[in-house]
Amino acid sequence: MVVLKQLTQHLDLEKINPTQIHYLAHQQTSENQPHNWIYKSKKTGNLVKRHSINDFNNFDKIVNVDFKLELYPYKCNDTHIETATKRAIKELYA
Repeated sequence: MVVLKQLTQHLDLEKINPTQIHYLAHQQTSENQPHNWIYKSKKTGNLVKRHSINDFNNFDKIVNVDFKLELYPYKCNDTHIETATKRAIKELYA
């Protein structure tokens, strides 16, 4: 939920497919996908992915947590993930 709270400050998660939200959240915490981490420009406020940034001095990472989200937690499938993500989004926007 912490990652979704941080993402919702920059993205309208209600307009994104729940499985895409889960994958996006996974990417933002994954050490294996730093090229997909999303940063916000301090100058313009625009969001960009890390792979397109040369100088990180003017950018802040939008998700800052000290844990990693598993893509498929133990005994979870797409249906479980979609249901859990929908519920979390509903709670965030309640």
